[in-house]
Amino acid sequence: MATQSVVLTATDAAWPWSNTQGVTTLTAEAIGGSGGGGGESGYPSGGGGGMGGGYSKVNITKGAETTLNITIGAAGGAGASTGGAGGDGGYTSIVQGASTVLLAPGGGGGSGAATNNHSGAGGTTANGTAAGSTKYDGGAGGNGLYTTPLSGGGGGSAGPSGAGSAGVANAAGAHGGGNFLNGTDYCSIGAAGRVTTGAAGITGPGVGGGGSGGLASAATNRAGGAGYRGVVVLTWTLVDMDIWTSECLGADGNLA
Repeated sequence: MATQSVVLTATDAAWPWSNTQGVTTLTAEAIGGSGGGGGESGYPSGGGGGMGGGYSKVNITKGAETTLNITIGAAGGAGASTGGAGGDGGYTSIVQGASTVLLAPGGGGGSGAATNNHSGAGGTTANGTAAGSTKYDGGAGGNGLYTTPLSGGGGGSAGPSGAGSAGVANAAGAHGGGNFLNGTDYCSIGAAGRVTTGAAGITGPGVGGGGSGGLASAATNRAGGAGYRGVVVLTWTLVDMDIWTSECLGADGNLA
């Protein structure tokens, strides 16, 4: 038997079952979009890091439907340099018929820092309620700091083997680890927080990795870093017809 996978990085509102060449059961894995880091407009000040996207997994058996409705979670936006909060990452989901059979939550955005001597809080509230047979949370965003070490790290993305780690001060959180069924690790650590020198936050480096907060050490306002989009991986096993024929047909060529 052969295994086949497809990786979806953009929303497909009518993904057809015909793609599986007649196979009626598949495994879906997903990560939600991660949160953006908060911006800042006072100094010294640091915005909070964005939360990592959550991971969910489920087996899906075809029913009467001919398509699945698949939504890929969008990246959370960067917090504005006026001290704006980072945007929440979008949740990633699969709807079968009228039922949501999988949902990987997006990561919450980090808070901004809008005054002098202010530390923005990292994102901790997921966007969406997880659905699936296996579910792991994304790591929380690191809190910003207006004292050394400055800024906030993005939360780590969750992974197939466990929840993501939280960002701490300027350090990014690690992801939960493990590969998807197609053998690829789609999870990313969060963006590292800025240290000492004022700068905008860093964009999440990959799937599920939260953006970091902006840092001001002088009178220049800084934006946060954006999050990163989610992903869906569908995996199924194709039937080897030669093996099926030899095992299931009798010597006369009829079904045994």
